[in-house]
Amino acid sequence: MTDERHIALAGFMGAGKTSLGSVIAHELDRPFFDTDVEVERHGRTIVDFFAAGEEAPFRALEAQVVRELLDGPPAVIALGGGALQDDGTRALLDERSLLVHLAVPWELVRAELPTLMATRPLLQGRSELEIHQLFMRRERNYARAHLRIDVQRIGVEPAAHQVLEHLRARG
Repeated sequence: MTDERHIALAGFMGAGKTSLGSVIAHELDRPFFDTDVEVERHGRTIVDFFAAGEEAPFRALEAQVVRELLDGPPAVIALGGGALQDDGTRALLDERSLLVHLAVPWELVRAELPTLMATRPLLQGRSELEIHQLFMRRERNYARAHLRIDVQRIGVEPAAHQVLEHLRARG
């Protein structure tokens, strides 16, 4: 399917990168990593970074974590929503992974904003307009992915199997 390349899942907050990624990894008998979890293994929570206004150090650590994961055996990697902002990270992922954009339309994101705003440090204190602008900026980065899959809200297992079908069709 993807030979020895990693499968890196990108998408906006709430797209299903972690929930779908763990099922996909299980089905492909690969390890699964969530870069947000891996960043937190370095001693600080993401909430701590953003509460201190330290997005730049967080993004640098996130880039380091992605590089380390790409040096390992083929895995399924759920990328943080902003991981593709870093040019070096984007280039590495382009070269060493099948970069998959799990696309969710703004209307679905908008409907889930109360939950996302309560659970995502980057969104706290932002207006809907500011979040929409962030969504649009990130969409430009996600558009560079090797594969775009429109994620359906049909449950984790069925949605993961749809993603697997797209991966298999890609060969």
